[in-house]
Amino acid sequence: MSLASTRRALVVIDVQNEYIDGRFRIEHPAVEQSLANIHRAMDVAERHGVPIVVVQHLLPPTAPIFAEGTPGADLHPSIASRPHAHLVRKCLPSVFAGTDLREWLARREINTLAICGYMTHQCDESTIRQALHEGYQVEFLADAAGSLSYANKAGQASAEQIHSVACVVLQSSYAAVVSTDEWSQALGSGRDLERDDVFSSHQRALSLATAGTASRTLSAETRFVEVSGATIAYRDLGPRHGTPLVMINRFRGTMDHWDPLLVDRIAAERRVILFDQPGFARSVGTPPDHLSGFAANVVALARALGIAQFDAFGFSMGGTVALQLLLDHPRAVRRAVVAGSAPGHVPGDLPSNQPAGQEVWSVATKPVNSDEDFLYLFFEPSPASQQAGRDYLARLAGRADAFSHQVDAQAWQAQLKSAMGVREAATSLLPRLKEIGHPVLVANGRHDIMAPTYASYAMAQELPRGWLKVFPDAGHGFLFQHAQEFADDVLRFLR
Repeated sequence: MSLASTRRALVVIDVQNEYIDGRFRIEHPAVEQSLANIHRAMDVAERHGVPIVVVQHLLPPTAPIFAEGTPGADLHPSIASRPHAHLVRKCLPSVFAGTDLREWLARREINTLAICGYMTHQCDESTIRQALHEGYQVEFLADAAGSLSYANKAGQASAEQIHSVACVVLQSSYAAVVSTDEWSQALGSGRDLERDDVFSSHQRALSLATAGTASRTLSAETRFVEVSGATIAYRDLGPRHGTPLVMINRFRGTMDHWDPLLVDRIAAERRVILFDQPGFARSVGTPPDHLSGFAANVVALARALGIAQFDAFGFSMGGTVALQLLLDHPRAVRRAVVAGSAPGHVPGDLPSNQPAGQEVWSVATKPVNSDEDFLYLFFEPSPASQQAGRDYLARLAGRADAFSHQVDAQAWQAQLKSAMGVREAATSLLPRLKEIGHPVLVANGRHDIMAPTYASYAMAQELPRGWLKVFPDAGHGFLFQHAQEFADDVLRFLR
């Protein structure tokens, strides 16, 4: 169906107090994020003359939730106060069941429904399925919806799992599953929004499961976005639903240094954002010289991409930035992974707690690093670890434009200055880690000459919700030596 013949209505389902701040508070995506996107969708619809239907779910006064006449059953004030063309009250999951919606749409010759609101897998999905059966084209704004976690005799599933699986199934044949940004752009540009089919969806799954699958990481398009006067280069991989994972790189690292084996495995299930900090490699701007500046850039990038909350993955110095991010911007991050990193100064005169010495830094700060430098800094001397290092470097070479841009001295010297800012006991982040309430996965190799492995243990001890994993016969680059195993660890932790 061309948009020239599209007569659309936006159906806003059950955005009620119970889901926002009551006993049924939406868990994933974060309710603050999904509610903001619902507001945007309603405002965009109003500007484009798309009629808005607001739906309210009401149950008998004795019901534990959504009991008619209780505050929890009321529409959220931000929805009730916005213009809408029609109000539907229902008591069953589908908006069509026992209501006048069908007749109201027919009178206006509506042929396309855009669905948002709560919950993804309940009233949204029920309405979408019935709408398709009744002949409507359907669009589902996945980031303007949300789910809760469940546990019953059939098993247990997190809110993110339920939301993600529902989105995949809906896209397979029932609705065009899109973000609020994509939907808004389609209204403005006249672009069609298309659902998939079950056969193609299954064939893609089979293709991704084969060893010969083309690398998402090596083929990802480099994009650019303006952020606070800087131009940030980034790559956006993986499915569009779920909490995005923003990966924060190491000292002198660029997007091209992320292992495709690691990132591909994560991006098969998660949306992944890779980027270069301002003034680094492909990005333009002034590099910060303090950790808070690096952390602020991560949040600014996420905001520029329309991401209200994300998971963070920090490697090496990027892990220190991730810790600063959790301290400075706690509401922006859901969970964090800190890999091969340190919080700054860690007390204790132990063999496994010796900071990188002059020999290490003389290699790490060479104008240009060779493959042998990487093998020395990132991998153990054992034959197995060294071979894993060579395999990693070979994988990086698979990208056509790999390392066409490097990190210049001005940028990495600013980065080094920021790292030195937490090197003393008085400035270390370690004593502040107890303030972090987020779940944090800490991981490292058994013998890391760049960021002492003992620092990982110290961090896990201080973090109230810290997890620790140490890999055998591995060093700083353990996540590349054990890429698939660690990717699976990360996915399990983030679910």
